[in-house]
Amino acid sequence: LHLDNGLLGNFVSLTAPAHEDSKSLFRWDNDFAWSYDGNVTDSIKDKVKRAGGQVENVAMRVSLAWSNFDDLDLHVLTPDGDHIYFAQKGGRSGRAGAVLDVDMNAGGGHTREPVENVRWARQPQDGHYRVVVHNYARRESVDVGFVVEIESGHGLETFRFEKALGNHMEQLVADIMGTR
Repeated sequence: LHLDNGLLGNFVSLTAPAHEDSKSLFRWDNDFAWSYDGNVTDSIKDKVKRAGGQVENVAMRVSLAWSNFDDLDLHVLTPDGDHIYFAQKGGRSGRAGAVLDVDMNAGGGHTREPVENVRWARQPQDGHYRVVVHNYARRESVDVGFVVEIESGHGLETFRFEKALGNHMEQLVADIMGTR
């Protein structure tokens, strides 16, 4: 059996106890457990935290995740005219203290679990926000697409783009009016 590396993330392991009288290790009412070899169960929030980004105690966050070596870039345009993206990594932007604190797969660093994260320390102002994903460098045509999460006081919104984004192409993900 020969498997393409692009399919490794699809493997699932299902386990059950070998002895009928063994105690359950889990909080659910059956003895089955599962794991995904490609870390599919990891949330974007967990990946951002592992990459050094802040997702707790923030007023709002916009996080991007994808599964190949492409260099995708998260761009957020704010009502006060700020453009938050890789050129401002680590620097604060605007009155609400927006910052891009994670930028992966740029330059020489490459991972198949990249994320980017923009967070606001204080409540962002109301107004028009645009969230755009730009493929700065397309390096692969496997495991294409991306997911963007926007979390605020309104809850969590998830946006999925399942197609390949061409080299130097942009995709508008969200056009938001207001944050409150």
